[in-house]
Amino acid sequence: MSELEHTETPETNFDVIVVGTGLSESILAGALTRTGKTVLHIDENEFYGDHGATFDNKGLLRFFLGVGAEDDTTAKAEIQSNYHDVTVNVYADKIDEIVDEGTPKVELNAENPTASDEASGIETEPTRNPSEAWHSRTLSTIQSFLSSQSDAHLYLQALLSTPVDPATLTSESDFKTLLKVSTACKILRDSRKYNLEIAPKLLFCRGPIVELLVSSGVGRYLEFKALESIYMRWEAGFEKVPGSKEDVFANQTVTLLEKRRLMKFMNMAAGTEEEPSEVLKEHEDKPFADFLSSQNLSPRLSAVIMNAISFVLDAEAAGKLTTKEGVELTRRHMQSLGRWGKTAFLVALYGAGSELTQAFCRLCAVYGGVYMLNYKLDSFSVQERATERPVKVKGADGSEYSADWLITSGTYAGLVKKGFSNAAFKSTSCWRAILIVDKSIHADANLTLTIFPPQSSGRGVVVWQQNSDTAACPSPYYVVYCCVQDGDKSDLEAAIATFAQVASDGAKTNTKANILLSVFYREEVLEPTERWVAPRVAVCGIKPSSLDFEESVEVAKGVFDKIVEDGEFLPTVPDPEDLAA
Repeated sequence: MSELEHTETPETNFDVIVVGTGLSESILAGALTRTGKTVLHIDENEFYGDHGATFDNKGLLRFFLGVGAEDDTTAKAEIQSNYHDVTVNVYADKIDEIVDEGTPKVELNAENPTASDEASGIETEPTRNPSEAWHSRTLSTIQSFLSSQSDAHLYLQALLSTPVDPATLTSESDFKTLLKVSTACKILRDSRKYNLEIAPKLLFCRGPIVELLVSSGVGRYLEFKALESIYMRWEAGFEKVPGSKEDVFANQTVTLLEKRRLMKFMNMAAGTEEEPSEVLKEHEDKPFADFLSSQNLSPRLSAVIMNAISFVLDAEAAGKLTTKEGVELTRRHMQSLGRWGKTAFLVALYGAGSELTQAFCRLCAVYGGVYMLNYKLDSFSVQERATERPVKVKGADGSEYSADWLITSGTYAGLVKKGFSNAAFKSTSCWRAILIVDKSIHADANLTLTIFPPQSSGRGVVVWQQNSDTAACPSPYYVVYCCVQDGDKSDLEAAIATFAQVASDGAKTNTKANILLSVFYREEVLEPTERWVAPRVAVCGIKPSSLDFEESVEVAKGVFDKIVEDGEFLPTVPDPEDLAA
């Protein structure tokens, strides 16, 4: 979809102005144009997706660090102020992938078989010495890359935290320096083959967003893969979470009695028992954790249900969760099982947040919506005495647009608070990490979700893994996303240390995945305390660390129903082939 500059928009009056291309806002833009409303859709960013955007490697560095920006417009975008404490590190790739055949055998340093990365607590592997042939070839590759792209040195400097001058790299250069520069060049050279999500999410196979994509026809041109497996960290290993009755009884680490108890609970939660369970009614308002114990489920199986099926990852929230709420969360998961694959989730190709928002924006444009990306804004206001089009949106260039309704998001909280003094927001934060690793963190699956349950107090960590199957990265690499809500960076590092390590000087490991690139950051999202900050102004907002998109659909539907009282929410879009016939 082409991006329209504001000079191409002579019309200044619309039924609705939507500011921000988050999923809720994009769904609304598409839904409103389907009812015949005129819509102006604005975003200060040059990309779609807001907090769910997707970038290639270079785009990620531009977004977080401002690398390669021609001017300071990227830094001025309001969304940039929501990301803090960004650290980017590149590590050495395994040397055995780049040493010529027939070179002398490399010996490990026996005096220091393992080491510890003081900065992260993640294990490092021992060093090894390269061959002269490797030095020469690696130097040539680095110099070729630096000379082929005019801005290559800027991105290398961002990855390595130090300027890289090709003239200073020689066959006598330090091995570790060459190896890190070589790895960075490899990552940047294939930048366009990466689709990295800054806030990845999954789709429940029978969840509201999937049903909406199917019923409306908007998902006709989107591509998905089924999530292959869900794991849970337990004691010193990873437990595979059962996705079917067959999985339960095939598990050799659970006793037959435990299997029967688990199946009894799952049938009860799914509502497949012939008669409604009196036991559930009796415990409805009691703690879900106590109910699980009353079913004689072991601590391990209780954790599977609470953390890896119901996805309650806050220890305090788990203690307050009622049985009714817990069973509803369990049922939500189980109802999505078996539709596609063995798990309850779908993974979108090319990045879920970006692809979904563009799909709904495309629908909006087809039905007459006007788009203005990379357009800076100055203010929002409502002229209460105006007889028509009371909402005013003013651009930084002085242009003013009028509408009956304004829809925006917490990303634009600054403009909202400036225009509406009664608007209030609450801050929610989470720590995230994006890793590029050299192999799967689980030997038997590529597309995975791994849950690290919370300790007796604290937050659990969620880990997603994708690879070339979803166009997240080129083969043979993998992208690993990590998130902990209201936790610390150390929570992520502790989880990462269980499945990945830094091969600091090219040493190889046959156990854990080796980290080539890591990006850590703290995301802060402002959610409105009230949806409607004025009678005609709605602010969308969702929790940043949620696993799925259910809340986005609920928010969009609620706002739509107020604006269009009798309209149908996203009716089926006619198939172009049917229209042609």
